[in-house]
Amino acid sequence: MELITTPETLYTLCQKARTSNYLALDTEFIQDKHYYPKLCLIQVATDDLVAAIDPLAFGIELWSEANREQGPVGQEKMQDFWNLLREPQITKVFHAARNDLEIFFRLMGEVPQPVFDSQVAAMVCGHGDTVSYLRLVQDICKKSIAKSSRLYHWDKRPIEMQKLAYALNDVTYLRDIYKSLKAKLIETGRESWIEEEMQRIVDPTPYTKPPQEAWKHISIKEIDKGNFERVKLLSAWREGQAQRVNLPRRYVMRDIDLLRLASLAEKNLQDESDIPNDISIAKHLKTNLLNYIRKEANTHATTGALDQSDSEKENIDFESYSESTKSNANTPQGIVPILELFRVLLSQRAHDNGVAHRLIATPDDLRQLAHFGENADSRLLIGWRADLFGRDALRLMKGEAALTIDTEQYRHGDQIVQRRVVALIDR
Repeated sequence: MELITTPETLYTLCQKARTSNYLALDTEFIQDKHYYPKLCLIQVATDDLVAAIDPLAFGIELWSEANREQGPVGQEKMQDFWNLLREPQITKVFHAARNDLEIFFRLMGEVPQPVFDSQVAAMVCGHGDTVSYLRLVQDICKKSIAKSSRLYHWDKRPIEMQKLAYALNDVTYLRDIYKSLKAKLIETGRESWIEEEMQRIVDPTPYTKPPQEAWKHISIKEIDKGNFERVKLLSAWREGQAQRVNLPRRYVMRDIDLLRLASLAEKNLQDESDIPNDISIAKHLKTNLLNYIRKEANTHATTGALDQSDSEKENIDFESYSESTKSNANTPQGIVPILELFRVLLSQRAHDNGVAHRLIATPDDLRQLAHFGENADSRLLIGWRADLFGRDALRLMKGEAALTIDTEQYRHGDQIVQRRVVALIDR
């Protein structure tokens, strides 16, 4: 059980890891009161090594008060490790990779590649939706891991050896999970499926977090169309402030307050006293916010953009785009029957192929396909999803195919049992 705290031991570790074709990885970080996570530990494992790297010993910070405009500090002291993560012949293995990749992207300026996410692979291999690491350890490794250290303060030094051993479990068993899932993917001919999914995960776009895109974190159904441009403006301001002072968005301004403020025309926000008292904004940020609003109002003065909807220009479909719309009550009535058919077909394809429902299609995917049909800009019409579900969903939508209930027999012990199944037939 090795804890790496010096450049010399880090170099030795990286040289040894380069002899492997994969590297199991996990991180421990703290983020509950920060915008950027505080990276506290990096765990790594191959067939021949298990170790933890202490980024605090190298002075690694994803954000610092003294360097807030320039980004992370100290990352140059771990250059040997970043170079290891860049090695194209070494597969970087994670479980639920996105949080880890976001951290490494901020420190390296790029996303480590190639990547294997055991959570996604497990969904392809029939382990259910968003299966946990603990569940995979139980199912594949036939072991159990104690949960007692989950809430440990990972920035505490020195790290207790018991806690370090707990953290290393997150990569120790990941090695066998990776090998088992990879073998299953080869056996089922689904390697290309996981490769397609990993290309989405290593796309750097979601990890850049430009303030101009921050409005997408707010439920579309909560946004009045006429206030859309002002919501975008305020969301960008809030995101920029959150990044600048390293605080969660809600600490700068809550969503509910942002939406209320957006409902006020900018001409009515000339002074701090014009901001309603029950809208919670840090006092020292109010002047900053008003200056920002005035500046943007002047920029858009010729178009009146702050006092009219810009949703058409942005090509935002408020009826079908919402990430948080979860029920038929928020769906155009004309596509509700189509959605019901899609859900039945999705359930049948997921069951028959042993693939998690949500990996094939999310509720938003189904709504988009039902709304736009073959003109949808949808992942359901690309790659393995099109083969498994998308093309047949379009046939169903066009009336070229129909769903029927059939009866099939199967042997259960000494008995022959009948069951009802859903089947897709040509019309």
